[in-house]
Amino acid sequence: MNRTGLQALSGGLDVLLVPGEQSRVRQAVWLRELDHETDEVAHAILSDIMAEDAAGTLKAYVRYRGKNPQRWLAQVFPPMFKPRFLGLFLEDGTLAGWLSLVIAYDVPNSAGLGIIIHEALRNKGLGTAAVQYCMDNTAAIMHDPGITTLFYATTEQNAPMCTVSAKAGMQPLGKHADTLRPGYEMIWFASKKNRDAVHE
Repeated sequence: MNRTGLQALSGGLDVLLVPGEQSRVRQAVWLRELDHETDEVAHAILSDIMAEDAAGTLKAYVRYRGKNPQRWLAQVFPPMFKPRFLGLFLEDGTLAGWLSLVIAYDVPNSAGLGIIIHEALRNKGLGTAAVQYCMDNTAAIMHDPGITTLFYATTEQNAPMCTVSAKAGMQPLGKHADTLRPGYEMIWFASKKNRDAVHE
């Protein structure tokens, strides 16, 4: 679902990701940090997660129904993991999707990645460009110079993210059973830098 007018974080990341003349959506694309402490942004993120859960591309751990978005977002992205959210904005203000980055305390020197691109704007290179940017700038985005690896885990059912990860140059690390969801296997991807740390 495309949205306009979501609150960007004052002083947060604001970079031109894809110039208009290079864009397959015929508009420039900006990567802007979202202020997830506003109800509107929290609601947009949670609504997208619920939509992807309904589509079967990811498995949500919560059942958000439009009320108390801050409380529900904190369950999905606990504050202790220092979540940051980056919106993909078209030149006309349309939100094409967003990325989440969190500190991965159980994986040394790493940040975990999440991404949702709205269905009407998939297969246009936006996810790949955004993931590549994050691979090159994770430490700066997270304000932690010790971060050297970006990783992502998803199910085989999340074909869009598997495709984006491969196109962006992330390395597949194999499959592992999902301990929280019996019967599911997770595919792990990591950036090239220090990718062995993900399974140390």
